[in-house]
Amino acid sequence: MLAGWLDSKGDVLGVIDADLQHPPDLILKMLRIFDSNPEKDIVIASRRIKGSQAYGLTPYRQLVSSLGTFLTRIFLLNAVKGICDPLSGFFILRKEVILGVSLKPLGYKILLEVLVRGKYNAVLEIPYVFRSRKGGKSKVGPKQYLLYLYHLIKLRFFRIRDKGV
Repeated sequence: MLAGWLDSKGDVLGVIDADLQHPPDLILKMLRIFDSNPEKDIVIASRRIKGSQAYGLTPYRQLVSSLGTFLTRIFLLNAVKGICDPLSGFFILRKEVILGVSLKPLGYKILLEVLVRGKYNAVLEIPYVFRSRKGGKSKVGPKQYLLYLYHLIKLRFFRIRDKGV
C-alpha cells in the first residue's frame, strides 16, 4: 500500500478494506469534503461518532476494538487527541501529509501511523455504517494483537518524524 501511495500521481490517497464492511459509495462524499474544505488534510470514516453504526461485530470484537482505542489514547494521547476512531481502516488524506515522512506501519493500523508521523493540520471524521463482512474472514488474531501492542510502544517511545519516504 505504501509503495502504491508513493508511486501514485494523485493528490489524494486512501485506504478501504476490500471485504465491503466499508461502503465504497462514501468515497465520493469524502472527496467532496476535501473540495469544499481545503483546510482538512485527513477525512476519516468513523465508527465511533454520532450517526455511525456497526453491524456484524461480535461482542468480543467490539470489546477488542474498544480496548485498542483505549490503549491508543493512553499511549498516544497527543497524536490522537480529539479523534474518535484513530484505528479506522477507511480514510483519505492529502498526499502532502506523507511526503517526506518515513511511514513504518506494523499490521493493519495504517491510519495510526499517519496520525503519529504525518504532517497535517486538520482532521475531519464522518459517520458511516460498518457492515457485516461480505467475503473472507478476519485476519485479526493473537499475532495481530501483539503486533499492535508493539506498534503502540514503538510509536510512543521511539517515534521520530524521520525523513525518508
